[in-house]
Amino acid sequence: MFKKLRNAINQMYRQGSFIGDGGTASVIAFEKETGIGLGRKGNSHLQKGREMLKYLEDKVSKENLSKEDKDLTNKLIESLKKVL
Repeated sequence: MFKKLRNAINQMYRQGSFIGDGGTASVIAFEKETGIGLGRKGNSHLQKGREMLKYLEDKVSKENLSKEDKDLTNKLIESLKKVL
């Protein structure tokens, strides 16, 4: 797997998370549904989601990813777009 993609995924999915599948998109959906910010100091994950979406879209368009990495990245992009 492309190293920078792996780092992005590690930032989006935290071990021990108990919301949805543990990913940023699940947390954003939870925050929108409940109005509870789960970030530091009660902040929302919306900004993180926007930044990750831009980063992932950039990687798909500019990097020579394997088919598997490209498919995974597109799946992550769609999950972020859905909640943002």
